[in-house]
Amino acid sequence: MMPVTARSAKLLSSALLAALIAPAMPLAAQEAPEKIDLAVLHQIKAEAFQRSQVMEHLFYISDVYGPRVSGSPNHRAAAEWIVKRLESYGLQNVHLEPWGPFGNSWQYKKFYGALVEPNYAPLIGFPLAWTPGTDGPVTAEAVLAPIHTQADFEKYHGKLKGKIVLIADPKLISMHTEPEARRLTDEDIEARTTVSDVSRLGGFPGAAPSRRGGAAAAPVALPPPPPPGGALKLRNDTSKFLSDEGVLVAVNYGTNGDGGTVFASFGGSQNPADPTPPPMVAITPEHYNRIARLIQHKMAPKVTFDIQAETYKTDQMGFNVVGDIIGTTKKDEVVMLGGHLDS
Repeated sequence: MMPVTARSAKLLSSALLAALIAPAMPLAAQEAPEKIDLAVLHQIKAEAFQRSQVMEHLFYISDVYGPRVSGSPNHRAAAEWIVKRLESYGLQNVHLEPWGPFGNSWQYKKFYGALVEPNYAPLIGFPLAWTPGTDGPVTAEAVLAPIHTQADFEKYHGKLKGKIVLIADPKLISMHTEPEARRLTDEDIEARTTVSDVSRLGGFPGAAPSRRGGAAAAPVALPPPPPPGGALKLRNDTSKFLSDEGVLVAVNYGTNGDGGTVFASFGGSQNPADPTPPPMVAITPEHYNRIARLIQHKMAPKVTFDIQAETYKTDQMGFNVVGDIIGTTKKDEVVMLGGHLDS
């Protein structure tokens, strides 16, 4: 065996490196950089900055068709409009593609709410998805019965029949001390890449109150988050409890927002097998807190609601709007773009 010197080791390693690189070199030489078509890029920019249809689309989606619970008449009407719009742009095979089953759909047709005693005040709000209407106006005393866990059911048993029930704690609303809009920093963007475990977020109307941060805000003791899957069980158990107790309307302040803005989504379930709750609404937290304070001062406030809502049970399938932009030079490759149409 020939002894390995420093020089021979260096030559050997160089030979091995050359052997490894050599097979790849002809392939690399054949892979010329893709030519950038600047004319096409300028065309794209011109469309975006000079002929943008974004605001026109937003008008139809938001002003004409409005809120769109999955599978609802509003959702389908918006989807059919988008099919025609995409076809007019030259997309091919544009259609509504079914998926599912999803479950029931839902849409509300009327909402009126007001504090009537001790003084009249209209309430800003709306019904929660997959909850029924009131079958005409209902007026009753409002009571405060925050529900965080199933353990709370017993203390309210037999006390809620014929009442309008506030099912969350009053919300702590901090003063707005920062601009409502600002440009995100690199650190802000990095922080948003961390995704929370959505199964532990709760989000049921009786869950712990959200709050805006602020230097002068007092700390709030929040209940522990429910276990995985616990939020869904709490929602269904609460729906059954409130319905069995004869609650006329259940009220909360939604999941976010203040200053007259209400963010909320669902109170019931699209699953036909889940319990049906009583009518449920979300109102702006300022109005919610006013009613709660009246209750806490034993003023026995009265509230009225008139809600019309319809649950659609015949078609359990969901649907997506699907269309193809046929490629040119790379027809064998696929780029997928998507976004939410239900809202």
